[in-house]
Amino acid sequence: MSGLRARTGLHTLLGLLAALGLLAAMVMPAAAASVTPTPITDDNNPSCAELGYTNEVKFDPPGNGTKDGVTITNYVQSSSDAAGSFDWSSTFGIDAVIVKAGDDKHNVYVYSPESMGDTGLQPQSGSGNGISHISFCSDNLTQVSAAAASVTAPTCDTAGALNVPADTDSIDYEVSPAYAAGNTGTFTVTATAKEGFVLVGTASWTLEVLPQLTGDACAESATAAAASATAPSCSAAGGLVVPADTASVHYSVSPAYAAGASGTFTVTATAKAGFVLSGPSSWTLTVAPKLTGGNCEGTLAGNPTPTPAPSGSLPNTAMDVASGSLPILLAIVAIAALAILGRQNIKEMLNRR
Repeated sequence: MSGLRARTGLHTLLGLLAALGLLAAMVMPAAAASVTPTPITDDNNPSCAELGYTNEVKFDPPGNGTKDGVTITNYVQSSSDAAGSFDWSSTFGIDAVIVKAGDDKHNVYVYSPESMGDTGLQPQSGSGNGISHISFCSDNLTQVSAAAASVTAPTCDTAGALNVPADTDSIDYEVSPAYAAGNTGTFTVTATAKEGFVLVGTASWTLEVLPQLTGDACAESATAAAASATAPSCSAAGGLVVPADTASVHYSVSPAYAAGASGTFTVTATAKAGFVLSGPSSWTLTVAPKLTGGNCEGTLAGNPTPTPAPSGSLPNTAMDVASGSLPILLAIVAIAALAILGRQNIKEMLNRR
């Protein structure tokens, strides 16, 4: 009987111990799975594509922030006292994370989906070589390219304009600082991939929007008429011919000129407001004084600038006839004929004697 009681007590004790063990298993938390990276040798510096994945979201240099659906938080650079670490999350499935460390980016660790978890990735022990590059690899993204932002050149009527592509199903565009039509200055347009997409190619543009054109850039072209000088005569000095002002051109003379003056004068053409000159705009001219001396002696009315006859030339008999000398010439011829006839008659009378 005593043996039966002993066995019964032992069974009771074992059952109690089993119950306590089960309760402890239910209450105590399971041990956290360790994050064990798969090291890659320095000679193999892989990208996501080289590991067999179609897409890559790269943080270079790394730090807190969101890029193409992947967010890094609690980023801590490694030092001589502590390992580098960061937390991350993603809006899509990640197949692998490549962490590179050191200035040469060759201390590489690859985390597989089974080992990496979502937090506390530690690529190395504290060695002073900070995390230099983090890539998130995925086969679950669609690659898209952003349309480029651009600017329109200003005109004489309007300022330039910033052209921001419209948002699409895969890409959002943001402008900093905020832009509205008519604004000028420097703006940055940034494209961001929406969930399920990853950007390839250029994703940011910094552009300058210029103000409306003014001044010479908007002036209408005008051409100045040339100034000139007329020749002097025996009755008047030469003259300075200055074009009259027009709607587009003003003319000035230096020194001041008045009719009859002689000397050297400079005529300058200046464009009026809203115009710009093309071609010559200044003329320096000499105005000669009135002719005098031998060139003007014997000047006839109506011929103020006679041309002297060449030395040794015959008189202009045509001019003499035209001026009334013909009757005188005829009278002289008649007198000479009468004289000859008289001498002939005298000779004949003497011979008769």
